[in-house]
Order: sequence, then C-alpha cells, then structure tokens
Amino acid sequence: MQYMKHILLVKNLCELSQVQAIEKSLANTRVIFSVDLERKCVIVEGNQDMVFIVRKALQELGLIIL
Repeated sequence: MQYMKHILLVKNLCELSQVQAIEKSLANTRVIFSVDLERKCVIVEGNQDMVFIVRKALQELGLIIL
C-alpha cells in the first residue's frame, strides 16, 4: 500500500536533541516518519490521522509547526 507523504515544517528545529525527542515521542506509535534536521521538517507517510499524531507530539514537545 502506497501512502501519501506529508511534510511538516518545524520552526527552530536545529538540534540533534530535538530530533531524538521527536523520535522518542513517536517510537511507540504506528506512524512511519523521518526527521530532516537540515530542512527543518518532519516527513510523515500516511493519512491525516498519522499527521495528527505527529502534530500533537510536536506540540507537546513545544515545537511550532509552520
């Protein structure tokens, strides 16, 4: 099954510790994602439910989605 890719731009995503926090927060979910520190974004593969889970996790970490 092919999923759509959604790119969430994250303001001030600039540290490896932030990437690790995102990965830890989403580790126990079924979301397929990757974090691109260079481009300051999180790439989510899936439907809107998956995007919602990632958005919520980012907000709980205090990160701002553009």
